[in-house]
Amino acid sequence: MRVQDSSAISRKAVETIGHVTTTVEDLRAAAEVQKRAGRIQKSTKTVTLAINETTKAILNVDEVVTSIASAVEEQNAATQEIARNVQEVAVANDLVTDSITGVGEDARVTHTLAMDLSDGANSLRAEAGDLHGQTARFLKAINEI
Repeated sequence: MRVQDSSAISRKAVETIGHVTTTVEDLRAAAEVQKRAGRIQKSTKTVTLAINETTKAILNVDEVVTSIASAVEEQNAATQEIARNVQEVAVANDLVTDSITGVGEDARVTHTLAMDLSDGANSLRAEAGDLHGQTARFLKAINEI
């Protein structure tokens, strides 16, 4: 029975060695899976940090864009106000131009009236001189009588 026992023991030893070999291979494979899982976790953390940083950058860009949009809106309002002021100045300029034109026309009319008045005054002076001469001759003639 010893040969049979030894044969059974050999088979058992082979099975055990096979089992141990499989277990060692399983352990190595598990260790490799753990290493890969660790690398994946590390990569995931790195990617997560990068995504968080990118999100912060996007939020900062959004704030800048919002500020720029607000500034553009304010500048647009200021530009519209300037355009309204320019329009009002143009209307006022037209009124001043019309007034100056009116003053010029009034000055020409006044000049014409002044010339007419001056001519009238010169005629009156001439007539007064004639009348004075006639009155002086009349009085001389009366004194001679």
